[in-house]
Amino acid sequence: MTPSSSRWKWETRRQLLRRPPWKRPLPLLGAALGLCGVGAVLLVAGVISFHPLFAIQGVEFIREQPGTLSIGELEAALALPPEASFTNLDWKAAEERLQSIPRVAEARLRYGWFHELEITIEERGALVLVFDEDGTAWEVSKRGVCLAPRGQALADLPLLSGPASDLTLRAGMRPESTGLAPVLELLDALRSGHPQLFEGLSEAHLLGDGTYELFWNESPIVVWGFGSLSQQSLRAWEHIMGWLERDGYDDVVVDLRFQDQIVIRHPLGTPITSEEIG
Repeated sequence: MTPSSSRWKWETRRQLLRRPPWKRPLPLLGAALGLCGVGAVLLVAGVISFHPLFAIQGVEFIREQPGTLSIGELEAALALPPEASFTNLDWKAAEERLQSIPRVAEARLRYGWFHELEITIEERGALVLVFDEDGTAWEVSKRGVCLAPRGQALADLPLLSGPASDLTLRAGMRPESTGLAPVLELLDALRSGHPQLFEGLSEAHLLGDGTYELFWNESPIVVWGFGSLSQQSLRAWEHIMGWLERDGYDDVVVDLRFQDQIVIRHPLGTPITSEEIG
């Protein structure tokens, strides 16, 4: 080591010692490490906790679409304790508690700004109305979940009758009946993609063998079907129904039970050909 280099180190050390304590890097680093050590000991001992840093300060419910659920029933199902934080919250259990509400199809939790818990709610909507053997009315979703009726929706829902109604139903229950799932799938497809067919639909009657009959309020036309329908069949059916109503065929049965064709049955025995339909 040369004398000049030794002198440089010595002068540098003297300059550091002349600085105030808070400007000296090594003592400051040591103090920081010491505080961290003390904090770690206190955390292990349970004297202090991280809870104030990660406490949930508020909850915001976000609906993907307007519905009938109230904030009160969502908060009651969530049952968030006062000491809840983002570190001790059981996210899966919280989602399951919310999804125990029959009208909640899905609940998704995420961290929001300013320690706020954001909960996105997807609500089940009613598709049809069912009366059980006691005469109690139930709304049924497109997935077949029974919902307690709410609001004025009953007047706008078609009736589902047949074997599915021979039950004592309860909220959250999924009725089991032959042909029920395809009919609900069909009605949901009509409501979302062919509202002119769904409008005025008064009843979907299950026959027990997987077939169904559809009736409308202002039309004597009856539709006889089996299973779900392809988009091509739905478009053809829509065209045929429009033609029948326009040309005054008000007492026919439209048979959708065949995969590649739609048969129109006239009570007088007069055949209706594809040329007439156009």
